[in-house]
Amino acid sequence: MSTHTSHANIRGISYLEMLVVISMIGIFSTLVFESLRTYSGSQGFYRAQARARSIADRIMETMVHDGNRALRVCRDDVEGNAYLTMMDFAPFTPLTGSKLPVEGHYGYLTRDEESLRETGNTALMVCAGAPLSAQINSKRVRFDRVTFVAYYLWRDSEGMVDIVRWESTPFARYQEMAALDNDADRAVAAAVMSQVGITLAWDSSEGATNLFYTIDGSGRLMAVTSGFKIPANPNIDNGGMAGEANYQIAPNGLDIPIEVPFYARLEADFPHGFEIKTDGDGTGCLIALRLVLKGRRNNSYAEAGQLLMVREE
Repeated sequence: MSTHTSHANIRGISYLEMLVVISMIGIFSTLVFESLRTYSGSQGFYRAQARARSIADRIMETMVHDGNRALRVCRDDVEGNAYLTMMDFAPFTPLTGSKLPVEGHYGYLTRDEESLRETGNTALMVCAGAPLSAQINSKRVRFDRVTFVAYYLWRDSEGMVDIVRWESTPFARYQEMAALDNDADRAVAAAVMSQVGITLAWDSSEGATNLFYTIDGSGRLMAVTSGFKIPANPNIDNGGMAGEANYQIAPNGLDIPIEVPFYARLEADFPHGFEIKTDGDGTGCLIALRLVLKGRRNNSYAEAGQLLMVREE
């Protein structure tokens, strides 16, 4: 028996059918690619968000640590602004819209009223350091060590707003040095202080005529001259805290799900994503800190906030 295969029913794929198949493969490939890209982009965004939160939390933890050491918190008043103008912040010049907070007396913290600015975007504190001790006349005498610590906004070379942590050189307390019985005792104390870089004293009394004094090798206290600037601590890396990690302080009015600002009313170059509120009576101070970061190279953002209670002297 013979078999015969008919070729009449066998035909190739037409150009039209080929184009349809190719088009379907292209559409399917596009859908798969877009799904993978969306997934990859989402994963990248979530990683960036986590990093932003980590950096915001780290900056806030540093501020809280300093706040817990604070002996005095400066406000937007004559004394606070006098201290602020004495700080040698160069080369990290504060924004023109930098302001200390105005102290409230409400017993709580709330948003600024329309006609009253109380929020600040600059924190300036006098913080306690590790105390010193000296052997004077067979007695161990304790001496306090203090530094001025500031957090403020600065615009870097890329035009981005960053937050700067600045710390001064350490100071002795004028009252403790002046209370020593004689020049010989003060000379011993001065020698101990000079070993840790203390050559200046701060008068912490309210309404003091002279706030700062130099301490010479013999322990004599001399009021500083006009134009004195509080020097930065050369042993501390003062500077921007967010920029090194490719983040910036969120600028005013940024289109993200977090309000910038929250407490303050918008003004020229104020406050951006760093706000500080204070409420108290001069001995106990309630402080609200708020920080919002934005990625420089991506759309990530993060918010960090903290309430502190500072017992001032």
